[in-house]
Amino acid sequence: MTTGPSSALPRLRPAEWWTLIILLTIYALAYLDRQILTLLVDPIRADLGVSDVEMGFLQGLGFTLFFALCGPFVGWTVDRYNRRLIIFTGIVIWSLSTASS
Repeated sequence: MTTGPSSALPRLRPAEWWTLIILLTIYALAYLDRQILTLLVDPIRADLGVSDVEMGFLQGLGFTLFFALCGPFVGWTVDRYNRRLIIFTGIVIWSLSTASS
C-alpha cells in the first residue's frame, strides 16, 4: 500500500466543487472591484478635488478599517448562524454598496 500526497486529500463532491467555483468567482470580482479604484485615481482626484493623502486613506485605510472592524463580528456570526445566509447577505451588501457608489 502506497501512501502518497494524493491519498491524504479528501474527494470533493460536484456540489462542493460548484460552491468553490462560485465563491472563487465572487472573491475575484470583489478584488477586481477594489482594483478599479486604483485605476480611477486621477479622474476621481480631478472630479472631487481630493489630495494624495485623502486618496491614500480611501484606498488603504478605508478597506483596512472596514475589514478590521467587521471581520471579528462576521467570524462570530459564522460560528453561530447559517453560513449560506451570511455569505448571501455579505454579497448583497457589497453589491448594493458598489452599485450605489
